[in-house]
Amino acid sequence: MLRFIVEALRSSSAPYVLTILFASVGWGITHAVDRVLKSPALEFRPKVSELDSSQKKFRVQIENISRDRSFSDLEFVFLLDPKQSGRFVSSPSVIPVSPAWEGDQAPEQKDHSVVFPIPMVHPGWLLTLEAQYTGPQQPAFRLRKSGQPVRLVTPSAETFFVKHEISFIGGTILLWLIVVVVIISTQPPVTQPPPKLMQVPDSSSQKSATPPNIMSLSMICVGGVTLLLASPTFFQQQTEASTVIEEIRVVEDGGRGIKSDLYVIKGTGQEEFFDETDDTGVVHPNYSCESGWRIRAKPKDQAYFHSSAQKCLVKLMLRVTSRRVLSNLQKNAEWARQNGEYGVAALVYNELSVRAAAFDSNLALKAETNAYEYAGRALGVEEPTGFDPTQKRVVLSPEFIEKIRAYQKTNGLPDSGKLDNATLTSLANAPIGRFLYSSPIRDN
Repeated sequence: MLRFIVEALRSSSAPYVLTILFASVGWGITHAVDRVLKSPALEFRPKVSELDSSQKKFRVQIENISRDRSFSDLEFVFLLDPKQSGRFVSSPSVIPVSPAWEGDQAPEQKDHSVVFPIPMVHPGWLLTLEAQYTGPQQPAFRLRKSGQPVRLVTPSAETFFVKHEISFIGGTILLWLIVVVVIISTQPPVTQPPPKLMQVPDSSSQKSATPPNIMSLSMICVGGVTLLLASPTFFQQQTEASTVIEEIRVVEDGGRGIKSDLYVIKGTGQEEFFDETDDTGVVHPNYSCESGWRIRAKPKDQAYFHSSAQKCLVKLMLRVTSRRVLSNLQKNAEWARQNGEYGVAALVYNELSVRAAAFDSNLALKAETNAYEYAGRALGVEEPTGFDPTQKRVVLSPEFIEKIRAYQKTNGLPDSGKLDNATLTSLANAPIGRFLYSSPIRDN
């Protein structure tokens, strides 16, 4: 068998065979991806971690792996069998990864169930639901309510291809190109036998064969076109010119709709007004949004800052921050700093940075730097940051990254070494929602 493969690779038809083979691989990947994306799907990853001899933490990470579908009015549930001895023992929490939003409704906890209401999950959004419990039984995870049909799927080869399809197709093309070039370059040159003595050569025999370099170029061009046509992803990205926005909803932190003007940011960076919402913050514009454009909301009420710019989706939710919430974050961060609550200060400064990025870059940068500093203090790092001249910005020090990893491993978090929302929430031992609506913290 091995000898047969070697001989096949040495033959003159090997580049064509390999081109068909790699094209089949590309088609297979995109076919699997399209099959997953035909039905609305959320990927969930459950995990149990031991806290001590009596308590455990149940965590479920949810990700919208679709590309153009949003899901609203969701309710997820953790369930324990009431016939067993286990029960939920601490306040559950929802940890969003920016720009995801957990909503303003707190999870509802009972002895044997926890309900997590989630207002909206846009494409690419990632949230983690977690709760602590006792007993030997692992909680069951259920979707109790959804505004639209949705399928829950666990991680698999298909969902992995969905999230990394571009990388796989690009790698397949690169590998195909390398293999074909190597095979062509190692094949012996084609030579013509010398004419017999005392024989006048026929004019047709004097015609030389197609130069090898031209044949190689032809093979590469034909193979490249074949691979691209086998990949609907690339073809779709080239032909998909626009997205028709059917609904835009502008909401504040409490979920109330805010009347706003809507602007589109085109490829040149120029903002243009194109519509406005009604008093409930909703509009159905049926607006054709070109690829690469972004949408921003500017509330008519000056008590709110404008939203960050979001990519175009069929149903789009834009969140705006009130001046009151921003003021509460600033006051709570300062109070936590002064009282040595460095984990809380880091969490609140990070939230302040994320929100301020939409309208005040200087405030956002200062808050981000403060979040690094106080997270470092919470973990006992004297110099958590340093200035990187190549990036021209403040970055985490190697010592700080190792401390973060160690903390994450100890507390059952993904050991990414990044100062993400899950790590900051764990450091603060409180959800960010506690610090949005009142200040200072001692009044909560």
